[in-house]
Amino acid sequence: MRPPLRLLLLVLLLLLLALPVTAAEIALAPPVEGETLGAQSVDSGASNGIDYLFVWGDRRGSAITPPRRAARVTRDGVVLDRGGIALPFLWETNSVVWTGTSYLIVWNEQSAIRGVRIDAEGKIVDGPRVLKAGAWLHSVANAGPHVVLAYQLKPGNEKRALFLDSEARIAADVFLDDPSFDEMSIACSRTHCAAIWKDSNSTTPPLSWLEGVRFDVTGRLDASPRKLLPDGMYFSSKPAIASDGDTFLMVTKRGIDAVFARRLGADLDLIGAPLPLPKPYYESLGRFGYSNPLLWNGSNYLIFDDDRRSITATRLERDGLFAGSTTIESDVSLMSAVPVVNGSDMLVGWTSFLHPEFEAEAFGTLLTGPTLERRSRTLLSVGPVEQRWPSIASGGTNLLAVWREGVEIHARRLAPDGTFLDAVPLRLSTNGIPAEVVFNGSDYLVVWADIMQTWTGTVVTRIPRDGPLRVDGQTVLPKASPATAVSDGVTTLLFWWGSGELHAGRILADSSIDGDIVVIADGALTGMAAAAGDGAFLVAWETRTFFSPPANYDYQIHGTRVSPELTRLDTPFDLSPADPTQKDPGVAWNGREWLVTWISSSSELRGRRVSRDGVPQGETSGTFIASRAAAPSVTWDGNRYFLAWHESRVAGPTTIHTAFLSGLGQPLAGESQIPQKLFDWGALSIAPLRPGLVAAAYTRLISFGAYDEARLAFVNLVSPAIPKRRSAR
Repeated sequence: MRPPLRLLLLVLLLLLLALPVTAAEIALAPPVEGETLGAQSVDSGASNGIDYLFVWGDRRGSAITPPRRAARVTRDGVVLDRGGIALPFLWETNSVVWTGTSYLIVWNEQSAIRGVRIDAEGKIVDGPRVLKAGAWLHSVANAGPHVVLAYQLKPGNEKRALFLDSEARIAADVFLDDPSFDEMSIACSRTHCAAIWKDSNSTTPPLSWLEGVRFDVTGRLDASPRKLLPDGMYFSSKPAIASDGDTFLMVTKRGIDAVFARRLGADLDLIGAPLPLPKPYYESLGRFGYSNPLLWNGSNYLIFDDDRRSITATRLERDGLFAGSTTIESDVSLMSAVPVVNGSDMLVGWTSFLHPEFEAEAFGTLLTGPTLERRSRTLLSVGPVEQRWPSIASGGTNLLAVWREGVEIHARRLAPDGTFLDAVPLRLSTNGIPAEVVFNGSDYLVVWADIMQTWTGTVVTRIPRDGPLRVDGQTVLPKASPATAVSDGVTTLLFWWGSGELHAGRILADSSIDGDIVVIADGALTGMAAAAGDGAFLVAWETRTFFSPPANYDYQIHGTRVSPELTRLDTPFDLSPADPTQKDPGVAWNGREWLVTWISSSSELRGRRVSRDGVPQGETSGTFIASRAAAPSVTWDGNRYFLAWHESRVAGPTTIHTAFLSGLGQPLAGESQIPQKLFDWGALSIAPLRPGLVAAAYTRLISFGAYDEARLAFVNLVSPAIPKRRSAR
């Protein structure tokens, strides 16, 4: 007999009510294009005579070995591939060269020369594949219809040149010289190529000299290599060579800092005397991957020098005479200049550490003609601006969310149902890292690290809960790094780090700071958390103890209470002395006592109660809550504890778990998961709205059009549906 339909519907409804439910997550702001923080660094570049192609390393995903991206740029400096062309794995030392039909990116990997081709439309058409096995690449150049690669054959180190056709197929493999360990540089005129190197095989003075040899696709043109320097000019290193189409110019170093140019005829005969350069530009200049740092732009030879402060172009006449210098870019932290000639114009790719946290961006500077006049600056590594470190607090009638976007700090208010109360976010800072948001009973207080100062400063800003979204007061503590802020609705305490100590002071109604006490004077303390109770604040922190052997650290969780009058009420006490390692403390107050949570040495989330008068309760090892946990957060929603934690730190995407807990020793209820591909391993910012409804703020990656992924900040309203209890009969 089938059960009645009403009974089936009732059972289904009860099952649905018993399931944990999370609201649709709310993105705090849409992704926008801009600088992609995360250490982009220009590798190499080339031109097809119309456009440019640049390759850079891209650490926006925090990879140990960063992936590579490429972008085509027009001769007017417009980036065609806004999201960058995602490349298969290639080594960070690489070069790009135009084959006549496509761009060829070459690099060395596992004793082989490898390559991948990209067509003029930005599509990968071939590779990655091995171009030459058992080879070590030295130099790359164009040779009419061919690309030529100077390399050493492994084993043995025999010097050779590999000619490739327009599809990167081998057209010829030319012997150049007997084995040695010296690096080669090559350049090609309209009729043939030349390779030069420092020969250091001699055991009698001079111990080293420069040698060179001519060759083309048919083979070596000289019976044997020839010396390129007169007697007595020894200890030459890092030779570079370029051609104006007919003759060659060589630039090298002699001794410690003597840098000079020397013109060579078409047959590598010496023309004139060595010409010293006015300063050792070439000394600090590395190769552009496997491409020569000496270029011919149709009217001058050019040497580009970056000294980590500026990029300078030195112009040399056809005969090697100094013709002047031009500063291309000037900044406090520049590096990796990569010049590419396109006819007579140039685009110089470079990397700039624009921000104090040493994250870098890839730029290109467009230069016109022989004067090297700067026309424009282009951001090459365009991408979605990162949103990170969101923090959230509840003011009862609404929420305030604060997050970092790029290097700026933004704020926005939401209604308890997740709808935005402000049409656009408010920018609080042009360079900072948010630390905490707290509601003091009438206003929101936002605490962040100001990283533009010589020393990190702590900034406290007051934002009204109601009315227009605005800043209503601000205080700066110099030479202080923010830890957290906590309020009981009457008194708000700010905690900050300074000189290895944890300090505390009161935040007054106008956002000024009153008082300064040292809560813990221990240089080995690290993470901390705090919660307001009835007449006191409980502070929990971890201390780090070095032990050897083996070389490692123990972490212990300690606690103490601080009064609203800034008096430390306890001698610091151990919260889990039975476990050798505890980390990531969290604290919550339930109206009667505190709960302190931490992660044990076995990656378990554990907790221990602390009484109103500061006495730890229960087992010294704490009570088990969950396994495979990291970076927990805990709060009290009015009826139960709400916990959020990451899965144990493992490679790849992770998951955030949330759950409600009536008390220690009770089972978790309403456990749910927040989607994968999360970043920012720190504890989540969580804020109770009412019993059974808690807001959680976090960062995760989403798919975003041509950019593959964007890192956005979200708020999620977490609420498990609780089935109604049957009334007692």
